[in-house]
Amino acid sequence: MADAKVPGLPLVFLNSEFEKITGYKKEDMIGKNCRVLQGPNTDKKSISVIKNAIKTLKTQRVEIVNYKKDGTAFWNSLQISPVFDEHSKLTAFVGIQQDITKRIAANHSLIEAKALAEQANIAKSEFLASMSHEIRTPMNGVLGMLNFILDSPLNEKQQYQTRIALNSANSLLNIINDILDFSKVDAGKLELEELEFNLHAMLGDFLETVAAQAYSKGIELILDITDIKYPFVIGDPGRLRQILTNLVNNALKFTHVGEVQIIAKLIPTNGNEIRFNCQVKDTGIGIPVDQQAKLFKSFSQVDSSTTRKYGGTGLGLAIVKKLCNLMQGEVEVKSDENKGSNFIFDITLKKSKKTEKIMPPIDITGINIQIACSNKSQANVLQKQLTQWGAIVTISSSAKIALNTYEQFYTQHAHPFDIVIIDTKLSDSNGLTLGKTINDLNLLSTANLVLMTTIDQFETNEHYKQNGFTAYFPKPMTTKDIFNLLTKCLPERNTLHSENTQTCTITEKPLGPNDIVWREDIRILLAEDNQINQIVAATTLKKMGISVVDIATNGKEVLDYLDQKNTIEPYSLILMDCQMPVMDGYQATTLIRNNEARDKANAITIIAMTANAMTGDKTKCLDSGMDDYISKPIAQDILFEKLLKWLPHSVK
Repeated sequence: MADAKVPGLPLVFLNSEFEKITGYKKEDMIGKNCRVLQGPNTDKKSISVIKNAIKTLKTQRVEIVNYKKDGTAFWNSLQISPVFDEHSKLTAFVGIQQDITKRIAANHSLIEAKALAEQANIAKSEFLASMSHEIRTPMNGVLGMLNFILDSPLNEKQQYQTRIALNSANSLLNIINDILDFSKVDAGKLELEELEFNLHAMLGDFLETVAAQAYSKGIELILDITDIKYPFVIGDPGRLRQILTNLVNNALKFTHVGEVQIIAKLIPTNGNEIRFNCQVKDTGIGIPVDQQAKLFKSFSQVDSSTTRKYGGTGLGLAIVKKLCNLMQGEVEVKSDENKGSNFIFDITLKKSKKTEKIMPPIDITGINIQIACSNKSQANVLQKQLTQWGAIVTISSSAKIALNTYEQFYTQHAHPFDIVIIDTKLSDSNGLTLGKTINDLNLLSTANLVLMTTIDQFETNEHYKQNGFTAYFPKPMTTKDIFNLLTKCLPERNTLHSENTQTCTITEKPLGPNDIVWREDIRILLAEDNQINQIVAATTLKKMGISVVDIATNGKEVLDYLDQKNTIEPYSLILMDCQMPVMDGYQATTLIRNNEARDKANAITIIAMTANAMTGDKTKCLDSGMDDYISKPIAQDILFEKLLKWLPHSVK
């Protein structure tokens, strides 16, 4: 405690704490003032504040750098207060000081650590953006070329294989997105889209991407969506697909014998929301109860030996949990060691205004169908679905039972089953042999035989016809496959349900390039520095019916093209890559908009093409003056939608 321990006033009393803090003896400081504690780093503004408090007789507290007797600097928390007698006359000032050097140092350390963390986050974001660009650029070429192959003349086997390659490339892109999105997951900055989509179609397409992996291991893959009767919903199909990809790939990784089932349903809730509930069940190695809590933690596996044997970063399930939580849902696991696991998740979607019900393109009420399949789960799913649509279904679990049932049915009904669906893998035979045996019965008429094949047994259509099959489809069978087999087997019943019944088939297609006539004067300027992506984009545009495309390799060339040609033959649209050498797309767009404002010219439509796809990229594009945004790899259907939105056209 020190009376009047302020600049300009003599000290009249000092306590022992003053000696401990400053190193000055009390007897040496009596009659002196606190200027002796000042030094080169003492803040003059703080001294002025203290002087002003003395002048105005106010209590004041400051934090100031002072110096001890040995010259050591320390942070001093100093409070001065005036003291008055009973007549309100000033008698002294009391100064209370405290050494706060450690607290200030700790605060400085926190500030420095925060600054370093912010720099690290910036560096991480820049690295992720760079990696996103470097990975997505070649992926754009892969996906683009696969699409071109798929559109070229191919036989059925080649079409199927190319479609699988394309779907697998898209799955790879989803995995890349998982890795690149992890920083956003960790920071809680994931963005969700709200799109109307066909849940049936999305699940069927997803199943095809993982089918090859399943059947290469001899594992049955089964999709049960019989409880999804109204397929259109509103939500984020990409994020839902990420969840499914992680869970199903995980199930396939840890399953060596048996099956993986995907059981999905929609559960109505109050208001405009609907719950999507899904189970991914496997017959794999299972998870010990005491290890299950680790599953949804980042970079975590059940144990190190699992990591070495099966691989994986351990990010997948952590991302699944984050995504489910983000979509107002949850994920849990039920598992028995050496028996299998069941991952159950649910998310919140919104109801679509479309009320069409999933129904086949033909009326199969009363149709008799036999299913010869040794896998009970697969047979039950098919039976449930076909029965819902009005068919009468009989299941036979082996070739022997199927043949006996077939002959007995013929005897009792004087005609065969309308359709017999035969699994290629039966417990006591194979599908081709059973089909040949049925045809060799020499009955007056034979049912339409349908073979459920696997990818590794995929043969030509002619091969199956020669063996007496009307149709064949690779497992796992989707709703689309069932619709197609019914149409092929029962062409005479090719009549839709009653006009009073709204039906929805997943084979419905939106407008495509062949349905559109573009205005003749459309010209597009493509700004893209990567040669492969130039070829992909230009070829894609040509396929869509737009042949007049100029190519610029950087933003400066874009400006040159506009100066040379735009006044005579104006461009209809610019597809602007964001990252280019010499001048990037953002700079070029800003200059274009400035020139338009100066010359009072009509604004040209500019669509950004970016391989970053990070949070804020879309905003950055729009803020620079661009009209729209496409993330690379560029999907043909999305590009077509953008062209429809921005270019003049008519429907054929």
